[in-house]
Amino acid sequence: MPAHDNGSVQIYKTPLTTRECREFERAEVTIAKGLKSFLTVGMALKEIRDKRLYRQQFDTIEQYCIQRWDFSRPRAYQLCAASEVMADLSTTVDSALLPETEWQIRPLTRLKETKHRRRAWAMAIKMAAAQGRRLTAQDAEDAVSVVSETIAPTPANGVAVCKSSESIRAAYADPPYIGQARRRYDCPEVDHTALIARLETFDAWALSLSSPTLAQVLPLCPVGVRLGAWVKPFCAFRPNVNPAYAWEPVIFKLSRPRTRQQLTIRDWHSANMTMQRGLCGAKPESFCIWIFEMLNLQPGDEFFDLFEGSGAVSRAFNGWVSQPCK
Repeated sequence: MPAHDNGSVQIYKTPLTTRECREFERAEVTIAKGLKSFLTVGMALKEIRDKRLYRQQFDTIEQYCIQRWDFSRPRAYQLCAASEVMADLSTTVDSALLPETEWQIRPLTRLKETKHRRRAWAMAIKMAAAQGRRLTAQDAEDAVSVVSETIAPTPANGVAVCKSSESIRAAYADPPYIGQARRRYDCPEVDHTALIARLETFDAWALSLSSPTLAQVLPLCPVGVRLGAWVKPFCAFRPNVNPAYAWEPVIFKLSRPRTRQQLTIRDWHSANMTMQRGLCGAKPESFCIWIFEMLNLQPGDEFFDLFEGSGAVSRAFNGWVSQPCK
């Protein structure tokens, strides 16, 4: 399968086999009948997505969902994830106690292991039963929060993870950009799907990447992330690259809301690129401070730089957090 210079993959439309045509038709009938049932719809969409049964008429699953069913790719993935959780629960939970709506089950999709999903759902059932009422999405949300606190995340790149119930845990990831790992750092390519799953174990996080790869990475992120921009007035102009790459995206997952008393933070930052400062791609100190302020970090919060490099980001945080609360 041919690849573009920016690392993305060119997907050509290919005809479906007779069997795939039948599978596609059957899955579409399920969707058409059942936009009333998130379970059956999610399972049908998952089959279409995983087997790429849309490929004869559509280039992407997003294009298929929008043009055929008038809903977005994130919504399709929410339904697929809900059907996967329901499958996990249905083997051990009494059918009368299974989730009735997709809203009830959505918080459980944040838990990646079957045993954690089952434990959270059992806890949500007990919460509702203790008060003699129907189970709500908030019960599931509260149960997932409790279970998440008991999961010990695996350290990444040697960074230990500490948990604190009195502060938020935040992380910043500045990995080798897609397509640049071997050329610039002599290391393997970073698995961004695994990296984002790792970042999701924190309350808040930020991820740097290159603008040509934004279309590849953003669909891997959960619903609700924000996109920021580091704009570089002074940057390297490379031969045969016009327009020049003069900005870099930063994807944010926010946790702590800012109060009315705090200054409003812009979702972009302007700073020149660094020159001869440690590793290639090292970030300027003002950029690091923008990250901390965007995540609304405070003294007592735990901050982890998952790709430390020269350690500049951690040093910037230690200096910044010692100042008065923002």
